[in-house]
Amino acid sequence: MSMEGSIIPNITKALIAQSKDIKDHEVLRCGNKTTEVTAPTSSGSSYMYAINLELKTCSCRLWQVSGKPCKHALAFIAKLSREVQMDDFVHDYFSVEKLRKTYSDVFNSMTSKHFWPHVDLGYKIKKPMLRRKPGRPSKTRIKASDEPGARKRKRCSECHELGHTAKKCQGGLTAKEKKMKASHENASEVESNDPPTSSTRGRGTSSRSSTTGSSKYVIHVYFFFYFLCFEHT
Repeated sequence: MSMEGSIIPNITKALIAQSKDIKDHEVLRCGNKTTEVTAPTSSGSSYMYAINLELKTCSCRLWQVSGKPCKHALAFIAKLSREVQMDDFVHDYFSVEKLRKTYSDVFNSMTSKHFWPHVDLGYKIKKPMLRRKPGRPSKTRIKASDEPGARKRKRCSECHELGHTAKKCQGGLTAKEKKMKASHENASEVESNDPPTSSTRGRGTSSRSSTTGSSKYVIHVYFFFYFLCFEHT
């Protein structure tokens, strides 16, 4: 791999691939090196982020944590491509100079593991028992949130937070709880609108059914004793 330029080629290639997802970002320049970038979300809403190229900061904090410009900063850098270079806003940790300094010292030579001294621990460490999960195993790697092609996180329509849906939201009533509450309210309204005669009819029907059941029980007991006496005679 040729080490041309000031930044490692793999980092430059990753930033170029990430910059393909900034077409729908709106850049509002506020000053010489400050701007506001409006980025849409998967739910249809949009959020505004503040970027400062001089301090190398973004309000999403991804630039400060990773040392590489986030997609919001890349949208501003792409607009200023004639004035600035993308490599100037990447941390020195990813520079070619730092990489060469890392491998400039002399490393001690190491033999193959067959020549290593054998140590008897007195016990043997076995491999953990692994159970295959149900279903077809996944072949694709789970990508990071800032990688191109990664799945967008779901936003809750109740509390407007990322990472869960309204069904599992704990900040307010979930969809299931709202449905149960609405059903209880509808049931109470139906009971309040029912005429009082319906309840009396229901009571009469229940009393008749209980009387019929008790009379059947008396008849069964009478026939039982009758046949018992007939056998003894």
